[in-house]
Amino acid sequence: MVYERDGTVLGYMILGMKIPSLLERLERRMLAAWHGQEADLEENTGHIMNLAIDPAFRRLGIGGLLLQRGLEYLQSLGAKACELEVRVNNQEAIALYEKFGFAIKERIKNYYRNGDDAYLMIKELA
Repeated sequence: MVYERDGTVLGYMILGMKIPSLLERLERRMLAAWHGQEADLEENTGHIMNLAIDPAFRRLGIGGLLLQRGLEYLQSLGAKACELEVRVNNQEAIALYEKFGFAIKERIKNYYRNGDDAYLMIKELA
């Protein structure tokens, strides 16, 4: 998703549905078989990979608009939840995500190339 004004990109978001890995699908099948159930191989979780706003245009609601539209889009695809990763020191982004109902699920050590940690945040979708 892209937000532009007068032909200039001011912000964008990359998002989609998570695709379970081969090992994840095998694990689901094995656990379902173990419990005598049918395996649910459908992934119902959306993932926001990137949300960026030009620094000169932050705090104008562009990030919130992209986030709202992105969550609506994921719901239209059947997502029951949405998750994202954010640097633990990015307080501005964390505040935006919390405003939209995301909660910190866990801290991921050394998530970024430079060794920074990330929070995994998740939001249940209606």
